[in-house]
Parts: sequence; structure tokens; C-alpha cells
Amino acid sequence: MTDQATVPQIPPVEELIQFELFSDLPQSLVKRFHEKATNREVEPDEVILLEGQYDHVMYVMLSGYVHVTQSSPNGSVLIGTLKRGDFFGDMNPRTTQPSAVAITATTDCNLLELSKPQLQSILDASPHAQSFIDRTYNNRALRSELRGVSLFEGFNSEDLDRLTKTATVVRYPSDAPIFDEGDEGDAFYLIRTGFVKILKKRPSAKDLVLAYLREGQYFGEMALLNEDPRSASVMALTETEVIRITKDDFNALLESHPGIRRQLVDVVSRRDARNEELAQNQSLAQTLEFVVNQGLMEQNTALVIDMDKCIHCDNCSDACAAIHDGHSLLVRHGPQLDTTTANIQFPTSCHHCDDPLCLTGCNFNAMERTTAGEIRIIEETCTGCNLCAKLCPYDTITMVPRQSEIKVGWIDRLLGREPEPVFVPTSPTGKKYKRLAMQCDLCIGRPHMNCVYNCPTGAIFRVKPSDYFVGVESIS
Repeated sequence: MTDQATVPQIPPVEELIQFELFSDLPQSLVKRFHEKATNREVEPDEVILLEGQYDHVMYVMLSGYVHVTQSSPNGSVLIGTLKRGDFFGDMNPRTTQPSAVAITATTDCNLLELSKPQLQSILDASPHAQSFIDRTYNNRALRSELRGVSLFEGFNSEDLDRLTKTATVVRYPSDAPIFDEGDEGDAFYLIRTGFVKILKKRPSAKDLVLAYLREGQYFGEMALLNEDPRSASVMALTETEVIRITKDDFNALLESHPGIRRQLVDVVSRRDARNEELAQNQSLAQTLEFVVNQGLMEQNTALVIDMDKCIHCDNCSDACAAIHDGHSLLVRHGPQLDTTTANIQFPTSCHHCDDPLCLTGCNFNAMERTTAGEIRIIEETCTGCNLCAKLCPYDTITMVPRQSEIKVGWIDRLLGREPEPVFVPTSPTGKKYKRLAMQCDLCIGRPHMNCVYNCPTGAIFRVKPSDYFVGVESIS
């Protein structure tokens, strides 16, 4: 008789409800969930999640151990170890953010996979599960994010533990004020996710945009260092999470780590000089305001047209249509920046946003984010409901008619060729979906972007806005 390896299975319902995450759920819901649940087997030293990778599931540890690590200037740092009952991955079904840490198995592991819809159903049914995930998420976010900030690079584990216990994660909706100019300085803020802008009031003109800040950057230090009221207003541009450190805790940090004060004094000095430059340099101020108001820094990628090189031939748009069934996903119109140093246009095409409303709002799992961050529409499950197009704030998703069930051109008919079948999905009741959502897919899988390749003057090119506009972000 030969021994056969036992294949790890998902525990029965009676065992699952012993996990704290599921303990407050109705047993009937756990049973329905158990029927559709999937698990993943992992071997020792297998990397489950890369730092910076986008994932679409939350993993619950059924057995085994994993290490949580984070990169630093001195190499990879061990953040912690997870065991049975712990969880990791995408813990927020309403957003898609890259992982701040890497997860590597140290033993054989059995992982339960929870998709976004499954996780959402759990959170809807159990306030305890929502609170449990929020607490876990906040504690891990604090530790991993604080370790990644240059100000706290010299902190040891005990320092981080003390800071984690006193700091809090605060969420702000889009366009919400975080504080106003003239307010008392009561806290220091570090951006975990999202984007904010800093504004200075001017009595005889519209507010001056002083800075644009994104994840990993901080603000609010000036008023605390100088014991002055807030010198500017800060507003969330998108749904934003910040790590808030109160004034008392911030002052305690300065006393125990004098090097932090020296760093901040230097940053404040450079920010003051930058603000003075903005007041004098109209072109720089105009560029900064354009970038902030158009939401360009919130994009993962963008197409740019140099209007001094563009000859308006429409080759870019025609080239796009040629590989997308006659539908161009590039509209050669959009916001234009014309200053003394640049004359560029951002044509209408998918932004592949950091926080895509289209993806999180899709009710049919017809959109996904690749591990590299691109947004992709899944034709096989798209129902053509138009919800993603309505949710897109930049009007970059187009609804097009699906091809008929048979695809045959006039030449094929002339030559008597048999028609080529075309897949057309149907609803559970047998209704055929007649429309399909389409957006710029960055020509994934092709050797080049067709619009860029076919531009005769090299006027159109693809950029990562955070790199292209590196000069307009705040000093930190």
C-alpha cells in the first residue's frame, strides 16, 4: 500500500464559524458561502503576494505560517508573521490599492480565497466582521506605512509600537476639507492613500494651489513646529486615508528623536522657498493648478500630445480603431496646458486610475485590474449595462454594439467561406447581451501602442503623470 498525500480542503461550516471573521455570521450564509468557496495550496518559500502588486482577493489562513515583509533602503524588513485565522490581501471591496507589503509562505499553507463580492456580503451581514477587518487593516497600515516614511527610518520596533498605539487612521471623502487656513495646529498628517491639495487664500484673486500631495507624503508640520495657526488649507481630492498623530504625541516624538526636528525644519524651509517661487512664477503656478484640477496625478498612465508637433492627421485615432473592431478609444480632444514652457494636450483615453470607480462599481465582475495595475474589461461577462461608463468621471468608457453571432465579411461571402462563430454571452434567462463596454487597454499583448506607433511626427506619447510632472509635487 502506498501513501497518498492528503489534499487540504476547506474546513466544514462548523469549524469555519470558529474563526473570528465568521463568528457573527448567520450559519445559513456561511453554508451558502462554503458551497462556492475556493482554497489555494501554497508551498514553503512561495511568494503569495508581491509588494506593489494589485490583488483581487482576501486570503484567510486555514493552516500554516507566512512572513510579512517590506522593502527599505537597507533591504527587506520583517514586519510580522501570520498564522491560522489571520488574513491578508485586498481587505477593502470598494477600492483597489497595491499591496504595501510582501507575503511569503514559511510552511505549507492552505488559504481560503474571498473575492470582492464574497467579502462585501460578509461585511454587509456582520458589523463585527467589518469592525474586525477595520482594526486589523488600520494596525497593519499604521505599522507598514510608518516604517516606509523617511522621517521614521531610524525607529526600532519598540518606537514603532508606541507610535502605532497613539496614531489613528482617518478617512475623508472626496472634496472634504481636512483643515482650514487659520485653524489651530492640533495634529500631524501622513497620507496613506489618496490625494490632497494645499491652498492659500488670496484677498484679491482666487485661491493659490501651493502643493499636491499623494501617498507617503505628509503635511501639518509647519503649525506644530512654529506654534502658529494653519498657514494654508488642505482638501482631499479623492477618497483619502491619512495617519493622524496628535500634537502632544508629535511633540513627544521630537523630544525623543531630535533628528526628526532637524529634518522637518529643513523641509519647512524648502517648502517656504517653493511657495515664494509659486507666487512669482506664473507658469509653474498654472501648471500645478492644471495638474491638480484635471486629476492628472491620480492616473496610473496618460497619453500626451505635444501640440507643437501635432499635424491633426487623426492617424492616432484611426490606428486605435483599426485594432478595436472599428471603434476608436482615443478621442483627440481633452484638457490642454499652454504655458511659456509647454503646449500639451491630454486626449480622452482611459486613465487606469489608482482608485477606479468603474471597477469597484461593476456588479457583474466584468472588470479587473492586472497585477501591473491596468484596468481590463472582461468581454465574456460584460452585460453592456452602461454602469461603468456612468461611473467614470472622465468619460473614457464607450458602449459599442457587440458583433453578431457570426462574423463574415463581404470578401468571405464572395469566396463562399463559412462564417466564423463569435461568442455572445447570455443572461440566466437566455437574453443575449447586445452591447459591450470598451476602454483603452494600452494595447496590452501587442508590441507597441498602435496610436503612438502610427503618429508620423512623434507628437503622441505615453507617460506616468507622477514622473512626467515630478516638478509640481510638494517637497517632502
